[in-house]
Amino acid sequence: MVDTHDNPVPGEVWKLYQLAHNLTGGVSTLLEWDANIPAFPELIQELHLAKEVIQGNIPNTPLFQSKHETVSNPVSHQLTQPYE
Repeated sequence: MVDTHDNPVPGEVWKLYQLAHNLTGGVSTLLEWDANIPAFPELIQELHLAKEVIQGNIPNTPLFQSKHETVSNPVSHQLTQPYE
């Protein structure tokens, strides 16, 4: 999975965000949106979603399919040499 920071945050990522928030007791959050930047009200809506996730309300935002070639999942490949 490659995060291109050009679509709304998917539900699976919000779950990770909630876990990170719970494990750290809450730290500053940066919401990146590097391309296809929407209108300001939509960006603010993502901010409000982050606040909702902290309260336990995780949105069911889908993963977005890349418009580019399929990228293989590096986790599925076996390592030929151990990390050094």
